[in-house]
Amino acid sequence: TYIVPALYTFGIIQIFVSLQLENIMKNRQVIILTAAGLISFLCMAIQGVATDGWIVTILHEKNVSLGSTVKRMGQVVGTLFSYNALILLGKWKVSGYRVFNPFDCLMIFGCFSIVIGLILHCFRKEEHQEEENKSLSLIHI
Repeated sequence: TYIVPALYTFGIIQIFVSLQLENIMKNRQVIILTAAGLISFLCMAIQGVATDGWIVTILHEKNVSLGSTVKRMGQVVGTLFSYNALILLGKWKVSGYRVFNPFDCLMIFGCFSIVIGLILHCFRKEEHQEEENKSLSLIHI
């Protein structure tokens, strides 16, 4: 599927940007920042479309109509985690230091994407391949 490679690519880009953001901003390397943002958005768009198709294969036939609801609930949880939890924690200071800064948020997003990609890669196998092979064998007869 396209989900796992998109998550890996997004995670690697986010980690790279988190480690190099200070240098990128200091040297005004707008092209690198723009390219990283464009590729990140492209990866998330690919992942979103692939997730739509994956939902159809995961849910039972009677529950396929609930796929958009399930995806929307995941988006709400992601928004709560990414905005409310991490970004708002960046305003808190402990002993004069911020709890989170933009570098930390990008690093957390990147690591989280790679971990989710690894979980999907290792523990979730595609089941529709056998059905496609059976239908292809019937066509050739």
